[in-house]
Amino acid sequence: MRYTIDSSEMELSWSHGEAGAGARVREFWASGVHPQFRSAAHVLELDGVALVRGRHDAIRDLVVRGEDEAPQVVYHLGLRGHPTAQVEGTDGFLSHRPHASDLAFSPSTRTIFIVDRNASNEAFEVNFTLQALERWAGRYPDLLGPLEERVGRGVPFRDHRVTATPTHEVIALVESTMDSSRYGSLRACFVEARIVELLVRHLGAPASDRAPPSGGPTSIACRRRGTGSSPGCTTRRRSRHSRARSGRTPFA
Repeated sequence: MRYTIDSSEMELSWSHGEAGAGARVREFWASGVHPQFRSAAHVLELDGVALVRGRHDAIRDLVVRGEDEAPQVVYHLGLRGHPTAQVEGTDGFLSHRPHASDLAFSPSTRTIFIVDRNASNEAFEVNFTLQALERWAGRYPDLLGPLEERVGRGVPFRDHRVTATPTHEVIALVESTMDSSRYGSLRACFVEARIVELLVRHLGAPASDRAPPSGGPTSIACRRRGTGSSPGCTTRRRSRHSRARSGRTPFA
């Protein structure tokens, strides 16, 4: 993904973890370089699926714009902070509550991050390319077949669910997934099982149609317009519990 801040592209630096011959899991660390914005991410790639634990800190109010090479399906799990990102075409920001998750898709490749001054956010995401989703749906038709069919309609959506899983259990699950190199040649099996577990937890929870409570930081886009009189822009305060890594990014 490419990111721009104040009309200039942000530089990303990458480092690679060691991988044995024939290893299915590739490991990366990424950091974003900008005077007003600090970001870091730990990334695992498995069969066209990217698992990302990312965080960012902003020194001032910022709008960060991201663009992927192709559309993706994102599973998003907020770990810390406030909602910042929205996939173009979907409603609301992705959640930043550890016991709430989102599945989001848009045929658009663009994501916008509205970041308030002194914000500090962290999230975990699982991002499927459309080709990877097709392959995984073939392996897990009961779990991912309906999702593949919905994505195939080409209509943007954000599916929000709330589970009863305790916060500490969610964080432990994420940490053990990302720090799983100890499994050696079995790491791919372990990571795949965790992806399936996360999707079962999400899709097995009741759909949430309730609008999240207000009280989060005011949208920068509205503040910069002054009164919020532009179409689709109001002066309501942004919810802490909605967003879109889109997940698709190395940022929370």
